[in-house]
Amino acid sequence: EFTTTHQPLKLVEKPDPVVKPGYVLLKTKAGGLCHSDVSALEHESWLPMFNTPVIMGHEICGEILEIGEGVQMSSPELLFVETAPLMSIADHVLLGYELCGTYARDAMDPRDGPASLWIPKATSVRKIERFLDDCEGIRGMDVARAHLAFVSDDAWAPTESLISALVCLPIWAYGFALGSVTLNARVDPSASAANSFAKRFRRPDILIDGTSVGINYDGEGHLDLESVARAAVDAYRFPEIGVVQQGYIAAKDSVRRKVLDDKRRDRELGSQGYYVVPVTKEDLYEPNGFEKLIHLVLDGLEKHSGLDVCDKRRSLSNRALMQKRQDLLWSQLPGRRGLQKALQLERERQERIIAYGLRE
Repeated sequence: EFTTTHQPLKLVEKPDPVVKPGYVLLKTKAGGLCHSDVSALEHESWLPMFNTPVIMGHEICGEILEIGEGVQMSSPELLFVETAPLMSIADHVLLGYELCGTYARDAMDPRDGPASLWIPKATSVRKIERFLDDCEGIRGMDVARAHLAFVSDDAWAPTESLISALVCLPIWAYGFALGSVTLNARVDPSASAANSFAKRFRRPDILIDGTSVGINYDGEGHLDLESVARAAVDAYRFPEIGVVQQGYIAAKDSVRRKVLDDKRRDRELGSQGYYVVPVTKEDLYEPNGFEKLIHLVLDGLEKHSGLDVCDKRRSLSNRALMQKRQDLLWSQLPGRRGLQKALQLERERQERIIAYGLRE
């Protein structure tokens, strides 16, 4: 305890504090004396800054033992709840996928910047559910709970999240309403005698819950053809350098191995009864390209899972809905066109809010 300048600090016993509304009870693990603390020990001019006697050290870290009434602490769960009334349902659901996934968009350029991959999850669907159950009085809770129904754990990349969200979102939100999904679930194809030498686990990107139908997304960098092209140019320019020729062969072999692994993955999943539709970047940028693939998914749901998808096919034949879904898809993709579509959709959403007093 500090009492005044030129006096030693005192060791004192204090009763355990009782947490008050608006405060948190912290068990201090470590603390340091900053410049103002040390100066007050030696120079009287610093005393007016202190209401003595006082325990020095305001730069501390520790463990929260108890939270007082009315305290809201920053967390991924609170972020999801508080942003719910401020974002469109599609944008908010995609935020949920990111918070519950193993990637993060670039903070400075979330649309076109490089995403960070293979990072720890910030939270999970279950943790957000518990947060909603335990809290009360936070603006956006009802909207957040409704949107959370369309979020799944364990997304590995932004485009995978986008495809999943479109599959799950209701038709009125310009999704396909095919039901909830499980992402990157492990399937053991070696359980079949025919696949006894198969890779131990395969992971379909997206599986529609309660069915054997899914989607695999192969993005632009799935096959590193640019490395092959660069290596081929170098091999042509320097035919006499052995290491360059070996680099070209290694680049080709790497892509070849990836192609073979993809083929084996599809074969092994198929032998286990899975019907998986492959999706590429080009499918997403082609006008109504993704709609065509959803028709294949519906075929799989009918033939392999015995589901009646007549109402889903009717929504696919609605030209107005097709255009809205296309606009939504393109608004989330990188590039100038995506940004223009995103701005257009946000203007339309704000106009609806002004006209009808709505909050999605």
